[in-house]
Parts: sequence; C-alpha cells; structure tokens
Amino acid sequence: MVWMAWRTLRWHPGSVLGAFVTLVVATTMVGGLWFVIDSVDRQEVPVERYAGVPLVIGTGGITGAIAPGLVAAVDALPEVATTVPELHFPAELSVRGVPVEVAGDQNPRPWGHGWSSARLTPFGILEGRPPRAAGEVVLDARLAEAAGAGIGDDVEIGVSGTVRPHEVVGVAATSTPWRYQSALFFADGHAAELAGHRSGTDALGVYPRPGTGVVALRAAVEQVLGAYNPPGGRTVAAVTGTERGLREGNLRAPVGGEFNTLWFMLGTAALVATGMVAAAVGLSVRRRGMELAVLRAMGARSRQIRSLLLAEGLLLAVVATAVAIPLGMLAAPVIADRFRDFRTVSAAFEVSYRPQAMAWTFALTLGVALAASLFAVARALRIRPGDALGEAPAEGRRLGKGRLLTGLALLVAAGGLSAVQLWRPGVFGGQIGTMLAQTLTLALVVASTGLVAPWFVRASGTLLRGGATRVARVSGFLAAANVVFNHRRFAGAASALTLGLTLVGATAGTQLFYDWSVAARSAGEISADHVVKAPPIGLSGELLRRVQSQEGTSAVVAVRSLRSSWRDARVPGRPPRWSPEICRRSWTCPYAAGCSAT
Repeated sequence: MVWMAWRTLRWHPGSVLGAFVTLVVATTMVGGLWFVIDSVDRQEVPVERYAGVPLVIGTGGITGAIAPGLVAAVDALPEVATTVPELHFPAELSVRGVPVEVAGDQNPRPWGHGWSSARLTPFGILEGRPPRAAGEVVLDARLAEAAGAGIGDDVEIGVSGTVRPHEVVGVAATSTPWRYQSALFFADGHAAELAGHRSGTDALGVYPRPGTGVVALRAAVEQVLGAYNPPGGRTVAAVTGTERGLREGNLRAPVGGEFNTLWFMLGTAALVATGMVAAAVGLSVRRRGMELAVLRAMGARSRQIRSLLLAEGLLLAVVATAVAIPLGMLAAPVIADRFRDFRTVSAAFEVSYRPQAMAWTFALTLGVALAASLFAVARALRIRPGDALGEAPAEGRRLGKGRLLTGLALLVAAGGLSAVQLWRPGVFGGQIGTMLAQTLTLALVVASTGLVAPWFVRASGTLLRGGATRVARVSGFLAAANVVFNHRRFAGAASALTLGLTLVGATAGTQLFYDWSVAARSAGEISADHVVKAPPIGLSGELLRRVQSQEGTSAVVAVRSLRSSWRDARVPGRPPRWSPEICRRSWTCPYAAGCSAT
C-alpha cells in the first residue's frame, strides 16, 4: 500500500494538493514555534553590566539588601583584593521634555548608577570628564547618540517621580558588548541621594587578589554569606560566569508563566492543525471517491484501504516536513519578534536552529497527518463498491440531527467557557488552570466546527444565492447551487479555512488575553475610587502630598512592589519561594506554624 500511495501522490498530485498545502502551512507554524521554544529553553542571559568583574554578590532584585557589615566582611577576606558596591535605579532621560528611548533596550528607561561602579563593566570616559557633583551626569555612548546630547548640554532626568535638570559632563564607552540597556552615571553621593539613601547596596562586585582563582574566591565569599541569609534560604548569593547576567536586573530568563505560554501556543497550533488537516484530507477522500469505490469493487479490504490512507499520511508528512522546515526557520524570527513586543522573551533572545527541534517538528507533523488520515478512514470505508458503476459516488447516508445537536452543544460550551474567562478572570485558578481552560475551549471549537460545517455551508450557500445571482445571473446561480448541493464536500474546505482563522486568532491574541486578565485581576484587588498610574521612575512624595490635600480626598495610599521570598517555617532547609507581589497586597501566612519572609 505504501507503493500505491506513492504512485497516487506522484501521478495524481492534484487529488491531495489541498491536504498537502494545509499540512505545509500547519507544519510551518508548528516548526516556527518549536524553534522558538527550543531556543528559549537553552538561551543564556548575556553579561553586560558585570562583564568586568569575576564575581558578583546579588540579592535577586531586593534593593538595598547588602548590608554594610557584609561589605566589610567580604573586604576583610584574604582572597579579596577590592570590592565595588553597586546602586542601580530606573531613571528617565528627557531632552527638551521628550523622553529618550534606545532601540533594542530591554527596558524603555535607562538605569542610574554611581560613577565608582563604572569599572564593573568596565566603562571609561570617551569624551569629557567623570561627574563630581550633584546636577552632573555621564551618558553611555548609545544613550548619548539616541538623545543627540553632547558635552555641556542640559537634560532632564526623572527619578522617583521627581524631574531634575542635569548637565552632561561626559560620555562613557566600553569595549565589551553593550546592546540591551543604557546607563546614566552620577557622582556617588548624588546617586545615593537619587536612590533614596538606601541602608545597603543592591549588588557588590568582588575582585580577587593576584593568584586567587574564581572557584577559590567564590568558596571563600560563600562562607561569609551564610550569616547574612535566613535559615534554609539564599537571599544573598555569590554568582560567577553567565549567572552574573541574571543579577544585573535588566534581562531575565523566560521561566514560569511566560514559558508556559509558549508551550500553550504550540499545543494550540498542533490541536488546530489536526482539525485543519483532517478537514483537508476528508475533502481529498471525497474527491477521490470514484477511485476508492473501484478499489472496493476490485476486492480491496477495509484493512488495505486503511493502510493506503495511512501510508499517504506518512508520505505527506515526510514531504511536507521537508518543505515546511525551511519555511519554519524563516518564520521563527518573525514569531520571536512578536514575543519580544509582548515582553514574553527578552530583548537578547536569539533563535537557534537545532536538529532536535526539526526532529520534534517532524514527529508532531507525522502525528497530525496520521490522525487526520484516521479521521478520513471512516469516510472512505463508507464508500460502497457499487458506487464505481455510477458517474460519481453517493454522498453517503443522510446526516442525522444528533450530529447537528452535538456540534451546536459543543459550540455553546466553548462560548460559555470563553464568557466565563472574560467575565471572571482567574476563575480557573492560576495561569496553568487558565491555559487548560483555553485548551479545552479550542478543542471544543475544533470538534464543533467539524460537526456543524455541512449545515453551515448549506445555510451560507442558501443565504448568498440571491446576491450571487444578482452579481452574475448564470455563473453565480450555478456556483451557489453547486455549493448547496455538494455542501458536504465543501464542508471540508470551509472547516480548514475556519480553523486556520482560529489558529491565527489564537496565536495573535493569546498574549493580549493574558495581559488583559492580569490587569483585570489587579483592578479587582484595588478598592480605591481612583488610581494614579506611576511611570517607570515612580511617583514623588510631593505629588502624594498634593493629592492628599485636594478637597474630597479621604486617604492616599502609596503602593510599592518589592521582590520578596518566603518559605514554610515548619520544614527546615526548604528553599525560599520567590514572589514579586507579596509586598503589594495583603498577605496572610497559610501555615499555622508561621512563615518567614525577607
């Protein structure tokens, strides 16, 4: 049967052309997504800000958590030559009131630093001089070029909601790669003032003495860190190598919710692709009804017909994968750009092409093609040998109302699930529960489309018959009559097109839905009558005081998000769990024995 299937594809390609094109399109989408997911799973965050220091002590995003005592203890180690404290805070650079953004940066705003920490990259003065007093600033070369600012120019810099004028006294540059963030350097005392006079520093760069290796340096530093971490926790950690990139606080690894979103979209593409290809293969079987009827009349058994169609599915999968893999490689960067726009992946994300992703794409394509062939087998086995005596095989037995009612019920169920998700975001739990609900919704849509497609095509042809006749009296009437009479045959094409639009909508709208659901949940947790949205640089205390003084204002509550860790105090040694939201909402410990938080 494989030989016969190959001859069918070779000498009568038109009979399966629609199924082949549909499979190529679906495989291209699946392959592009799989290349992106495979790249995400293996990407490393590049080291930029800390490229000039071998070891960094970081806190995982908790500002000011490195106490002065820890700095002194690390300085006292015999393996340490010197340490460089680091403060970083978001700032907004404006030139004549227009905010400056650098293309390619992960964050739209630059980071502010003290000039003494410039050696961590390392940065050196390209033009001008270092900052020495308040009101002076040094821009990195990329930022200065984007702002069109030079030595002696006045710029506005906003930090914590307060905009202050500064004079550009220098432009700094580095010989190491610097592509995904921008830096503003201030005098150390002025940087501490802008950062809010934190009691500690945000990070600490550690340089070894000559002859001390990085491994020995890290071992010595980690012995000191034990006294500054909670029991069983690791809030303050020493990192080397590529781990330094995560401690910069700019780029992040796509884990958790974002990574699950990518897998959800891949599953969605595979699910909808199965329905699309099944509809196209079913249409192909209807077009070849006479050929299959002749085979049945010649004594072909059901097992042989089944083997023939499965062999065709196998060959289609092989050929479609060979065509779609290069197309998927071209589509992957476009998909990655879309994810960058939604911040699902970082600005440093780059697509890589590995044989494993190609193999998984082929395996998934093969599964889709075989599943579609199995769906088509049922139709092929209903073709009677006597149909070979007529001009065309019969359409088969009359469709029952049970199929129509089942399809409508599934469609109503899919609409109900969608309405519940829109009406009450988060009703199915966290992001995983929402993904499962959306997957079930799409599965119901795929199933209902296949069930009700014949009635939909017939109803559409009946409704459009009058308009088609007015446009083209003869050809329009014949076209509409052909669609109505052969509605079961055209249902396959209509199903494939409908599911294709579903795939496009799911791919384009998934991240928008999640962004909206997060915003809706946040809005539901706030009981205030009005909310002042803070820019990335925050809101100033003066603004809060002015709002409080307005007539009719009963209370003003400032909310600040802090990265925190918590753990179950009942289980010694359990690692802490990280949450960026604990400190911005009321939080009750779920354990009677209590929890510890840092």
